[in-house]
Parts: sequence; C-alpha cells; structure tokens
Amino acid sequence: MPSVTALLVQFLAIYNCSTSQIKLREYIKQYKSKEEDYVNKYVLTSWQRGDRWPVEFKRNLIISILEGADISKITIGNIIGDDEKSVIIDGGHRTRTLAEFMDNKWSIKIGNDTVWYTKEIVPASSGVRSFTKEEKKHFDNKLLDIVEYVDCTDEDCRTLFVKLQNSAPMSVSDMINSFPSHLVEFLRNMCETQKEVDGETLSVGEHFKNIKGLENPGKNLVLHQLVALFTIFNPLTPDSEQDTESESESESESDSDSDSELELDGESDSELTQAMKCIKMGQTREAPTLKYVEKYGFKTQLTEDVKSKFNEVIEYILNYAYDNKKSVSASYIYTLLHTREYFGEKFNVTKYTKMTDDSTKYLDLKKREIKTYKKMGSEAAKVYALEATELNAKYGGTLDRFANTKTAGGANYNGMKTRLEIVKAHCFN
Repeated sequence: MPSVTALLVQFLAIYNCSTSQIKLREYIKQYKSKEEDYVNKYVLTSWQRGDRWPVEFKRNLIISILEGADISKITIGNIIGDDEKSVIIDGGHRTRTLAEFMDNKWSIKIGNDTVWYTKEIVPASSGVRSFTKEEKKHFDNKLLDIVEYVDCTDEDCRTLFVKLQNSAPMSVSDMINSFPSHLVEFLRNMCETQKEVDGETLSVGEHFKNIKGLENPGKNLVLHQLVALFTIFNPLTPDSEQDTESESESESESDSDSDSELELDGESDSELTQAMKCIKMGQTREAPTLKYVEKYGFKTQLTEDVKSKFNEVIEYILNYAYDNKKSVSASYIYTLLHTREYFGEKFNVTKYTKMTDDSTKYLDLKKREIKTYKKMGSEAAKVYALEATELNAKYGGTLDRFANTKTAGGANYNGMKTRLEIVKAHCFN
C-alpha cells in the first residue's frame, strides 16, 4: 500500500488549481443558498472538523475584517461529476463564523456598543445597534481569496485537507475524522445511528453524551471513542491483512507519558494482547487510536459480520450504561468488553459490576478520609480509613490497585493488563 506521502505526491502532480477573489456576502450566499440559480454551492462535509472555535475567536475574526486585516485563503475542491458540489477543504471555521454572524447568532463590540449584523433592535436601546450602512457595505464587500482545485475526487479533497492541517493545530479526533477510510466512514455513520435505550430514542453520539464517563462534547470525540472501542474487537496483528509496517516500542511496567503503544513486532502478538494496545485515545500524533486508523488503511473494507458485531457491541454498552444509571468509567467499559470478548462464559459480568461499584465506593471513602483528616484530624478520619481497608480486603488487597487504574493507567496497555489480572482473580466463574 502506498504511503500517505506517496499518495500526496501523486495527487499534487496531476492537480489543477486557480486563485480568485469573491465578495464576502456573495461567498456566504453561495454557502447558505438553497436557490437553484447557485449551482456551485460551497459545502462543508462530514469529515471536516467540527465547530471548535469559542465565540471570542469568532468575534475577533469579524473585528479583523472591519479593521481591514488580511484573511487567510479559503481552499475549495470541485468534485468530478458533481457540478453542484464545491467542497470547502480549508476554511470551515471562518465560513461558519461569517455565516453565524450574518444570521445574527451573536454580536460584537465596537467601542462601547453591542453591534449586530442586521438585527432589528426592539425596543431601541442605548448602546445596542446593528451595522450602519457604511459598516455593512465595508463588511459585505470584503474580498476573500479563494484557491480552487478542479476535477478532484472526495478522497483527493480529504487528502489535501490532512496535508493542509499539518501546519495548523488539529486534534487527534479531528485527524481521525478527516481520514479517508471505510472504517472511519462506518463509525461516523454509527455516531448518527438512532438507538432506543430505556425508552429514549437518540443517536449513538447523543447517548454517549448522556453517559457520565463516556461524555464527550463534540461529534469527533464521540467518533474517536468509537475507534477505541472498535480496536478491542478487531486488533491488528502481524499477520493481519491490513498494512502493518512495524512501529515497535519497548514496554514498561511503569506508566509512560507517551501516547504510543501499538506494537506489531511479532512479540506478544496474540489478539488478546494486541486488543489492549490500541485503545488509548491520546492527544498526540502517536496516539494508539490514530496509529490504528492509519494502519487499518485507506482501502480496507469492513465485512457485514464486522459491522453487525460492532453494532451489537454498541447496543450492549448503551444498555449496560443505562442499567447503571448512565454512570460508568470508560476504562471499566474497555475492560468489561475486552474480558467478555476474549474469555466468554468464564467471565461473570455481575461480579465485575459489583467490583467496579466497590472500587468507586473505595475511592469515595479514601477522599472522605483525606478531607476529614484535614478538617478534624486522624481520629475522626479513622472510620473512613477502616471501612476502605475492609472493602479492599474483600478483594485480597487488590481493589485499591483496580480503582487507581482509572487515573494511573486508564486505557493504556499497563492499565488494561493490571485490571485483567485482578478481574481473573475475582470475576471469573
């Protein structure tokens, strides 16, 4: 399989692009237009980054335009065979910001005035107004630089998007979302799939946001979470069909600040082991989940069996979480799914749920012990210390290690391995 760099070289060698200018108002009109006379409407695609700009960033952009500052170029891709689709490759945040302001979603400050684009202020209020005729004309007629790539495929646009983002801040979740692969497409669609759980019909993404422990504020973070879950059931091993160029890294029993854990060097390469090595979501380009998506490849198809099984996994997670009052630890969910998958009927889910509940109780007792000690001294704190010790003793003194992996280890390989050892001792039939 060609490398990303090779694909880019091939891509750029055959590409045609041109630069032009368009008035700001005309650009946004074509971005928002539903009118038939606008055939080349500018659109944002599902693989673009979600809206991550805080409102202050957005206000600063509008002020910069009013002050006459230069605005970065917007990059557009014209899709082959689709005269009505011009994909916004780079400039999504700027485009959304301009459209929101022109829709009067928020205001800016000019001097002491709160200023809207065209909002009618009723009743008239001192210090609150809309653009003057001159301000509006200046804003609407701002010339935007457009770089337009022609005769490209959707995959070409994604590839160029990834290349352009190499020089700009981009989260791992955004990088995964932009990756052109059947896996990412499947999981992105899964985010939007409607599921009825406990009488509530919501998308998978909305359900995840409702679950304490899996809570993620943006669609790309939910997608990232789904990738982490997917790796448990479809581990990459050296004999996998996917591209598995070695990225070996030495293991350490101690926790590491490094994101990378993916190993495909032939050692400890069982599915059981590899299924614990790509879960950590991470925040750098070495994140195991990102490495997994890259190694899974651009072209690898997902079988219907793989899709069906993962759909069942998501339904199981949602039902389990709702049964536990929408409060679960992501780390505990990973271990639940991993152990259930690879040990089957040996694994007792009821015992596991009891142990996770006790671990939460244990951590709460330790917090109370510390808080009471600070306020009232060691004697008053003893009651919590004793209860925590007795609870830990029920699990042979291992409950504290199990509980502490939520923060010291979490979803990385060492955390998963530690929890598995304890689960084998206390949650097997």
